[in-house]
Amino acid sequence: MSNRSEANYVEMKISQSALFGKILDFASRILTDHVNVYFSQSGFFLSSMDAAHVVMLYFEVPKASCLEYKLVGTNIRLGWNLKSTSKLISHWGNGTWLKIGWCNTKPDDCTIQFGDEVDPEKTDGEFDIRLMTIEDDLYQIPEYEYVQQIVMPSSTFAKIMRSFVNFCEVCLIHGYPDTSGNKNGGTIAFEILSTSSDELRKARVEYKNGQQVIVKKESSENKKIRTKRKRNASEIDDDTSEQPATNAKEVSIPTIKAKEHDQTTCVSVDVKADKEIIEQLDMKRLAAIADARVGSDMVMVATHTSGPSRFFFPLKENLGSLTIFVAPKLPIDEDV
Repeated sequence: MSNRSEANYVEMKISQSALFGKILDFASRILTDHVNVYFSQSGFFLSSMDAAHVVMLYFEVPKASCLEYKLVGTNIRLGWNLKSTSKLISHWGNGTWLKIGWCNTKPDDCTIQFGDEVDPEKTDGEFDIRLMTIEDDLYQIPEYEYVQQIVMPSSTFAKIMRSFVNFCEVCLIHGYPDTSGNKNGGTIAFEILSTSSDELRKARVEYKNGQQVIVKKESSENKKIRTKRKRNASEIDDDTSEQPATNAKEVSIPTIKAKEHDQTTCVSVDVKADKEIIEQLDMKRLAAIADARVGSDMVMVATHTSGPSRFFFPLKENLGSLTIFVAPKLPIDEDV
């Protein structure tokens, strides 16, 4: 790495080593083990997909976020074992600076150094990781005009996803335009509809015009009562001995104001469509994506009627950004 007679090399030094390691560790749980990372004149980025080609992840560290960044020659692509590299950086990169270097005089290895923040010249550890040849295309960020978008704390998003994931395989994201004529605003709701016999049958968390949050829950017992009422109503003409539906016990769905999700959390909602929008996404994948809260305080969730949904996390410590795209899940047929 010290030989500068060759025309192609890169050195990137950052102070956010611990956060960098956390993001790589998160990515290793979403993506395949082997990924390409890229160095261009604008900075570092990782762009890859999961094994099922449902989730695409784009992690960017711009040049301006680095202590040092030097690229000589053409753009560089390096094949990493993501799991082992993330473990190395997570273990060593705690309160230290991190330097990643590569030179085509030693093309099969990438050097990773860790140093003391107090003494910028002191190196605590240096490792050469073996590079891999990964035949993979560079995945470009999809360009879409998103029709609904919500900005919320990443911890709130994670809390919703964690509470939903054990009850259903699909999460519905509903968008409703603002009926008062406001250009920006509307209502966005996260909702699950469970077909299992679990206690929780239906749940919905609703954000209206970026201010009000309503949490609704319905148990499986409520569903049984409503089903019985429908059955009684349809059979009453044929069997006069059946009790009328009006005699069945009615259980209302409780509506709860969630203090931890009130308007002080700076939630904003923007629904650009002129009619209701429904996006269906895989529940387990959303719960996994929500773990990106380790590196970001906020998340922007945006959906499109004919393209992937986007989850944008601006990273802490001015490290950069993490963008995740998720393909919609096939529609489900359910009598609700």
